[in-house]
Amino acid sequence: MFQAELKQSVSRLQGIGPKTAAVLAAGGITTINDLTKHYPRAYDNRLDRTPIAAAAGSAEGVRINCSAVVVAHDHFGWGQKQTLKII
Repeated sequence: MFQAELKQSVSRLQGIGPKTAAVLAAGGITTINDLTKHYPRAYDNRLDRTPIAAAAGSAEGVRINCSAVVVAHDHFGWGQKQTLKII
């Protein structure tokens, strides 16, 4: 993208109509450059991994990031009470 394109209105982007442009403008986003510099309010660092054994002792409500290898999976139960079992 060229510098001149970054200075264009966000309404030039596909999928952004007048209503969405008005909502973005209310948040201070009027140009494509403003949109590229808009970062989320909260950010989860997914590089720090926590072992599952350590996660069991963490405080309730604390977000952790862990990874696992799924060997097999199965569904049991019926309808809305159906549960996924992961091994």
